[in-house]
Amino acid sequence: MVNEPSTTLYNQMIRAFSRSATPDTSLKFYNRMRASAMTQPNSFTFAFLLGACAAAGTSLLKQGEQLHARILSAGFGADVYVQTNLVNMYAAVADAATIAKARKVFNDMPHRNVVSWNAMLAGYLRSGDTSSAFQLFDQMPERNAVSWTTMIAGCAQNGRSRQALTLFREMRRARIGADQIYKDQSINSYWTCHHISHTNRKYTMSTIVACHRTK
Repeated sequence: MVNEPSTTLYNQMIRAFSRSATPDTSLKFYNRMRASAMTQPNSFTFAFLLGACAAAGTSLLKQGEQLHARILSAGFGADVYVQTNLVNMYAAVADAATIAKARKVFNDMPHRNVVSWNAMLAGYLRSGDTSSAFQLFDQMPERNAVSWTTMIAGCAQNGRSRQALTLFREMRRARIGADQIYKDQSINSYWTCHHISHTNRKYTMSTIVACHRTK
């Protein structure tokens, strides 16, 4: 047993439990970390904790909101990595109130990357708000394979199969093919980090294949 775990070691434990069946255990390690005079949370700590809260959904929403306040007080309000995970945490709950909070965080971000946009996009689709998802999708300065597959699967899951097919054709014109999607490791990484189940991953890919066959 390590007598004085480092910040890195704490972060590794927090990250591991954030991806486990008991994500709330991440918070226990965080509390031990805060109680130690030898360690301080950093951007990775908060990002992994927010991932744990996203995985747990409503059961850790209150803790996620408390983390939000600590993130701001700790000076990570401009960290794109932390803020993107904050967007994802609120978006994971996917009700009207939390989607609004996710959008506020998103709007307040001084810098965004394509992952930030994808997190907000997935939140809208998860909540069934396809209109807002399309508006955001149209505003994206950059789209990757995750952006397209998120939209296509989101439309299909929300009963908009024609729009899913239209998007698939647009994706093909953008030179992002089904083969590329299968091989793109960033999609698998995104699904893992955003706690998307294997069932939903399979559904997403079956949607892409179905669109491919009807193009």
